[in-house]
Amino acid sequence: MQSSNELKCLYFSLGVIKQATREFSDQNLLGEDGFGDIYRGNISINDYDYVVAVKRFHKESEIMFRYEIDRLSPFHHRNIISLLGYCEEEYEKILVYELLPNGSLYDYLLSGKHRVRNLTVAKRLEICIETANGLSYLHFGTRFIHGDVNTCNIFLDDNLVAKLLAPPFTSCLRGLIASPKQESDNLCYHSLTNKQIIDKNTQR
Repeated sequence: MQSSNELKCLYFSLGVIKQATREFSDQNLLGEDGFGDIYRGNISINDYDYVVAVKRFHKESEIMFRYEIDRLSPFHHRNIISLLGYCEEEYEKILVYELLPNGSLYDYLLSGKHRVRNLTVAKRLEICIETANGLSYLHFGTRFIHGDVNTCNIFLDDNLVAKLLAPPFTSCLRGLIASPKQESDNLCYHSLTNKQIIDKNTQR
């Protein structure tokens, strides 16, 4: 394992990745996103054990691998999900992200296994503020527009701190940023009330 100063993330050998995912075991498979399969793994970094998401790209998705690693490796903020490192060896192209144990905010709020652990109003406000901090870092600190803020892209760590997933399908900021007030109001309303948002423009 070595650091890449240019990419600002770690390089993992294929051996480390295989050990972390138990040779890409089906039992470790979390799903896929259209560009590759995603596995759960455990990797030690600086004597700390991380639970990670290992994205193994399909052979035809090399361009997206390059795009994700170049675009996402500079992002370092407590409210942004981190790209921890990558592997490019023996025709394998792999990215390693931190994996958050409590899943997405959507799952935490709405799935049956979490309904018994409802978030307090104060905690939901904290999540909204933490999400806004992550967005502020992306939009103003890195000039990177997120473009897809919803409860499926907000994740909670083991301390219920919100971390925003920065998707590759966003655009670089050129010119002025449009006011995000309406989206922020909708996000806060959804998180605070647990109710679906109804677009009044679709109602006749």
